[in-house]
Amino acid sequence: MAEVYRKFIQGQLLRSLEAAETSVRAVRTAAFLAVGVQPPASSPPVDPHDDYQLDVEAQRALSELVRRSDLSLADTIRVWRGQTATDPRPNKALCPDPLEWLLVGYEQQSLALKSIRTGIQHCFHPHGAVIPHGQDIERSNHKSAVVLANSLLHSIRDGQDLGTYMVVDKDVAARWPAIRISRFGCVPKADADPRTEARVIHDLSFPRGASVNDASNQADLPPLSYEHVAALARRIESIKVRNPHATVKIKRGDVKAAFRNLFGHVDVCAKFAGSLPRQGAVVVDLALPFGWTGSPAHYGVFGGAVTFLVRRESPATLVPGSSDRERFYCYTWVDDHVLVEQDHDDRLELCEVALRLAMLAVLGPRSINEPKFTHWSTQSRALGLDWDTTTRTVSMPPDKIAKALLRIRELLQSPGVSRTSLSQVLGSLRHVCSCIRSARPFFQRIAALYRRSPRWSRRPLSAGAKLDVLWFEHILVHGQLQGVPLRYFGALPEPDVHIYMDASDSGLCALHPASQAFLRVQFDEEERALIARNAFSPSTYGSNFPQYSQSCAGDTHGSQWSRIR
Repeated sequence: MAEVYRKFIQGQLLRSLEAAETSVRAVRTAAFLAVGVQPPASSPPVDPHDDYQLDVEAQRALSELVRRSDLSLADTIRVWRGQTATDPRPNKALCPDPLEWLLVGYEQQSLALKSIRTGIQHCFHPHGAVIPHGQDIERSNHKSAVVLANSLLHSIRDGQDLGTYMVVDKDVAARWPAIRISRFGCVPKADADPRTEARVIHDLSFPRGASVNDASNQADLPPLSYEHVAALARRIESIKVRNPHATVKIKRGDVKAAFRNLFGHVDVCAKFAGSLPRQGAVVVDLALPFGWTGSPAHYGVFGGAVTFLVRRESPATLVPGSSDRERFYCYTWVDDHVLVEQDHDDRLELCEVALRLAMLAVLGPRSINEPKFTHWSTQSRALGLDWDTTTRTVSMPPDKIAKALLRIRELLQSPGVSRTSLSQVLGSLRHVCSCIRSARPFFQRIAALYRRSPRWSRRPLSAGAKLDVLWFEHILVHGQLQGVPLRYFGALPEPDVHIYMDASDSGLCALHPASQAFLRVQFDEEERALIARNAFSPSTYGSNFPQYSQSCAGDTHGSQWSRIR
């Protein structure tokens, strides 16, 4: 019954959105006709040679509208998105009114509602270096965008059809002094043909010192915090501890297009433009782009709202008469939502319904990425790790271990490393840090090296950095990253045995109070010589203080304690 209700709600929202989209097209048509511009006819997305092309009709009509009416960039965006005095929402799929009461108690409710009504706002700093406007318009794209030009056009065309990209002629864009052109780049997607599909990245970090990201005000961004992946382990363990015979299952849901559901305010969109030199066109990105430093934080407000709604529900709130009042669990990482529940009665079905309803309420009727929704299972890959709720273990997938080893060995063999190669290595090693706590300091040192690395040149690895990378290589080969018990994952359990250890210049001492035993190991002559050459830093107590501690323990407990032989 709950699923039937969910489908009904989605159908109602979809019909409302389609009506709003009809109104948007009417606003555009009225604006064209008012200045004598022929409204655009339909333009095929693919030419006879299977190459993607822009909606040249929409580009023509919009460009001519600006020439004849001398519209500002802000007013042109409003016309394209159908923003009127009665309905100023930039994205008609998002509805603020239901969220006025649905999100009561959510700490970011006011920001979410404001973003829906007017678009994402941001107060940029003035640029430290001013780029001549003509030079800005003529900016070329990254080589990846040239190589994958067909995929770039595919994405831009889809955005034109969906209303997330606005394309005009180059001479029209030159009329708008506020517009900022940044380079496009393309990154191949997994399991997709790069000749036709790739992820478009807006390089908003170029040029260094005068980029859009440099001008972004970090203090004006919402707080961004992600719950550590260890929360999933704690959730599974909590159910198993409460009921050892319970069957625990995992399901992963995904938001379609993620950042692209959030539209920028008209003033913000001016910073998110790109150029297509071969087409003589300028593209204005109307949604949050991949590449802007503020996109994750602003999307986090909406992803958090989805989690807030799911965690507020229970079977009793969805099905009248249900006695199960335990609230559902939802873990969120950007656009990935992971559900972990006990397989009991209809709890699994209702938890999924709660997630789908939350996505519909917050991000609209087209936000659910159906192909990315997995089945409920005791074995699932989530957040790059393999989870087994039956054996209560988590593993780093073998393919990710092999990929990490390949990247590390390439790094070690290279005479110089780039910022990109360090970024790729860090992306592979984050899973090691999840499984092995002691890896984090080594990871942090490599991350610090990445942050210090120049953007465009290569530098040799220092001796210390090589040792850090070698440490990770040994862990990947010998670290037993398969079947890590969940109770050790992300946190250490309460110790069963307490052994206190200390060292001095002359040896080691270990105390086991529970058995009233101690162990002392004397360094040999060679070891003492090595210690002496290290010239340990002086401290308040001196390097022989631990030796005094051993003597003190021996004097105090020596008559009762035995020495371990």
